[in-house]
Amino acid sequence: MKAILRDLTPLLLLISWPFVAFLANNRDQVLQLEDVLVPWLIVAVLAIALALLIARGIGGHPTGRVAITLGFLGVVFFSFGALADLMILLGVRLGTVWLATWLVVFLLVGAIAWFLSRRPAAYSFATVVALALIAWPALQLVTDGVATVESHDAGSQTDTAAQQRPAAESRPNVYWFLLDGYIRDDALARYFDYDNEPFLSSLSGQGFRIGTSSFANYDNTMLSLTSTLTSEYRQLPDGDAPDADEQVSILSGFNPVVSRFISLGYRYIHAPYAGAAKTQCSGQEDRCIRARPSGSIPLNSVQVSLLQLTPLFRVLRQLVDGAFRYDHIFVEDVMSGLGTAQSEPFFLFAHILSPHAPPRYSADCKRLNGIGERIDVGEDTYDPAQFRIDTKCTSQSVGRAIRDIIASDPTDPIIILQGDHGFKFRLPGEPSAGPEAAATSEGLFRRLAILNAMRLPNKCRDTFTSSLTPINTFPLVFACIEGRPPNLKPDRHFIRPTGSEGGILEVRHGLSE
Repeated sequence: MKAILRDLTPLLLLISWPFVAFLANNRDQVLQLEDVLVPWLIVAVLAIALALLIARGIGGHPTGRVAITLGFLGVVFFSFGALADLMILLGVRLGTVWLATWLVVFLLVGAIAWFLSRRPAAYSFATVVALALIAWPALQLVTDGVATVESHDAGSQTDTAAQQRPAAESRPNVYWFLLDGYIRDDALARYFDYDNEPFLSSLSGQGFRIGTSSFANYDNTMLSLTSTLTSEYRQLPDGDAPDADEQVSILSGFNPVVSRFISLGYRYIHAPYAGAAKTQCSGQEDRCIRARPSGSIPLNSVQVSLLQLTPLFRVLRQLVDGAFRYDHIFVEDVMSGLGTAQSEPFFLFAHILSPHAPPRYSADCKRLNGIGERIDVGEDTYDPAQFRIDTKCTSQSVGRAIRDIIASDPTDPIIILQGDHGFKFRLPGEPSAGPEAAATSEGLFRRLAILNAMRLPNKCRDTFTSSLTPINTFPLVFACIEGRPPNLKPDRHFIRPTGSEGGILEVRHGLSE
């Protein structure tokens, strides 16, 4: 038994590397660890079973040789995504070429590993290689940790909140639709030749004020949302990065804004955008509104990202139409989940991952089932035509929701429509840019100009200014609800360009466009 365990050690280490590296590469994301640990366990069990089965089948019990060979094949198997990215950099964009190249590498590595595994030093060599692969990502995890979602007892949290909630008063319901990556109308016109004036005019006609010169405080979702939900700047250039677990807790409902609403007698309704990252339901909410499923195989963003490391995602998507389900929430799902009016006022936080990539709509504004090639393009190239489609269709669905809310909600509701950051992806033909490009006037405008529109009761409608930034959203809302002047923070803006290793830069000039 000890001999078998020893023989299997290189295999276990080598197939663990992709998962350790994945955790390290996503330290700034909000993860549920079981989304990584369960696939890790499944792959480990399958790899061990396959090694033992092959060793028994070929006779002689060469378990060590089989384990070493499968271990290196596992490394190549989970390196498909990296190989595809490399080939894109070399100008090769045809998926069949990626698969053919990967297959050649896979077979070549397997043959070499099988040939060398007969040598006496093979076990030690494979173990050293595996430890070397794991060492750096493991060190990153030890030093930085990983943001994780902790499950709370929803019943006990809700009961506690209900006990602390004062008697309901006549207060306006508050709807916050966070439209991820929704940019300002002048940025839409400049970069996408898209006229958003009909949508904005419709909002104005229904009592909205539009932030014609609003900029985000940060150019990424995590810092932008946590700053809005705390009304505090979460990271400064001369300070440490925020604690990952605290960020998760804030996004999951445990934050000053939600606590303040509860103290004012509000119920909290939370609508997270998907099943894996960033905003989550964790028990603080009175009601969690989840996405309507689509596709045949349920996956969340973490599982999709893991699968995209391998060739399976691309192959299975070609064989089974709409095979994979990524539960993105649409505005219609949120409105359906709200149901009938409640006796107590409520605060809704709905995180809609549109018009941010990946694509969610067809050209005729029908929902796209399943998921596309990538769930987050980052700062790579993205199709501007698809961004126009998703902007148009998101606006249409939001417009219908606004009309329904105003027609049916008797509380003179407060409605907030807000992007969290501008766009950072490259347009076709644009070269890859370094960190310095983000700090130019053009780069700042692209990364920070956002949609910011708010419908307030008549008594405080004039407190909204055209340059209001997200960090002052809820100080303004609470001042309106409580009938007092708002106490606003000075507007500050920060960017975290690619290549800055997590550091941020404060923008002091260049936002006048």
